[in-house]
Amino acid sequence: MKKMFTSALIAAAVAVSAVPAAYADGATISFNDIENSYAKDAIQDLFSKAIVTGMDNKGHFSPKGTLTRAQFVTIMVKALGLKAESTTSSFTDVNGWALPYVEAAYQAGIINGVGKDKFDPNASVTREMSATILVKSLKVKGALDEQDAGLTFNDADKIAAWAAPFIGLAQKYKLVNGFPDGTFDPKGISNREMGAAMASNLLQAIDGVSKETETAPVISNVSIKSSNDNTSLAKVGDTITLTFTTNEQVSKLSSFKINGSNPASFTSEGSGNNWINTATYVLDETDPVGPVNFQINVKNEAGLYSITTEATNDSSSVAVLAAPVISVVNIVSNNEDPTKATVGDSVTLKFTTDQEVSKLSNFKINGGNPTTLTSIEEANHTWTNTATYVIDASDPVGPMNFQINVKNLVGLYSITTEATTDESAVTVY
Repeated sequence: MKKMFTSALIAAAVAVSAVPAAYADGATISFNDIENSYAKDAIQDLFSKAIVTGMDNKGHFSPKGTLTRAQFVTIMVKALGLKAESTTSSFTDVNGWALPYVEAAYQAGIINGVGKDKFDPNASVTREMSATILVKSLKVKGALDEQDAGLTFNDADKIAAWAAPFIGLAQKYKLVNGFPDGTFDPKGISNREMGAAMASNLLQAIDGVSKETETAPVISNVSIKSSNDNTSLAKVGDTITLTFTTNEQVSKLSSFKINGSNPASFTSEGSGNNWINTATYVLDETDPVGPVNFQINVKNEAGLYSITTEATNDSSSVAVLAAPVISVVNIVSNNEDPTKATVGDSVTLKFTTDQEVSKLSNFKINGGNPTTLTSIEEANHTWTNTATYVIDASDPVGPMNFQINVKNLVGLYSITTEATTDESAVTVY
C-alpha cells in the first residue's frame, strides 16, 4: 500500500504542479538528467513556464520515462492556458490531480474518451495519439489551413485512418518530427522528452496560428448625438456622444478625434463579439460652427488597428450653432405711402438671419408684441424672417421703433437690433 501511495505522488508531480519543485533549502531545481536529451532546451523552457515539473526534489526529470494520457493532456491544457477548475469529471475513471485538467481538455474538444465514459488516464500515449491531441490543441487557438497537409513519412501506411489527417496537419505545422530514417512510428510510445518537445512545438505553432487568425476590430452601428434638446444640434457647453459597436473590446488610439480633439471619455463594454463603445466630447469656444466631424481609430488587445471611420451608419449628425446673426433689416407699411402708417395699417418688419430663429418675449415693435413672426429658409441657406404689427389707437404719433430679439434652435440669443440696414422707416400720423 505504501508503495502504491508513493507512486501516486510521483505521478502527480510529473505534469501537474504549477510550482517548480525545489531542493530542501528552497533553491529551484536545474534538472541533472537532461544534459544528453535532444529536448533539453524545450524541457527547461517549459519548466520555467510551469508547464512541466520534475519527478522529485532531486533534480530528476526522467526524459526517457513513460508519459501517460493524463500527463500529456495536462501539459496541453497548461500550454494553452486553459482554466482547469472543474471538480466533477465526464469520465468515471478520472479523479484526483488529473480531473480538472482532463475535464478542461474534454470541454475544449481536445480529447475523447475510450468508450463507456472511460478515459484510461494511466495508459501510455502513442505517437499517433499524441499528434492527434496536438492538432486538436492547436485548433483551440485558431482555424488551421488543411490544404497541402499530406503525409510524407516512409511508414505512412502504418498510420491509422482516424489519425492520418491529424498527423498530416501535425507535420505541416511542425508539431511533430519523424526519425532520421524518415519514419514516424505511429504505434510507438511517446516518452517524457517527446512530450516536452511536442509541447514546445505547440507553443511556437500557437504564435503562428494566432497571428494568422488575428483580425483588426470591425466598427459598425456608428451614431452621434448632442445633449441638447435637439440632439442633432449643439452649442458651446453641450456634450457630444459618439457610439459605435465593435466585434471585440477595443481601446482608443491617439488619432481618435471628435472635432479634432481627444474625447473627454471613452468606454468599451460588452462581451463576446458585441461591444458597445462610447466616446464623449464637450464643445468649447474653439469648436467651429458647422457639422461635428470625427475620426474613430481604435485597436484591439492584439494591437491591430481598425479602419478609420468618419461617418455614421444611421445618418445621424450634429451641427454646432453660434448665436444667430441679424442682417438686411427693413420696415414698411401697407399704407399707400409705405413710410407712413395710421391706425389699422399693418407694418411689416423683415430681417435676414443665418439660421432658423424664433422670437423672444422682448421682441417689440412700437413697444408691442408682433402679431406674427415667420422664419423661412431660402435657397442660399439664409432665413427670411417677417414680423407684422397692426397700428392701433395706443401707438404714439411719430417714428416707429422696434427691438429685434430672437433665439436659435439651441437657445442662443441674437444681439438686439434696433435699426434698419437700408434706412427704411415708418412714421405713425
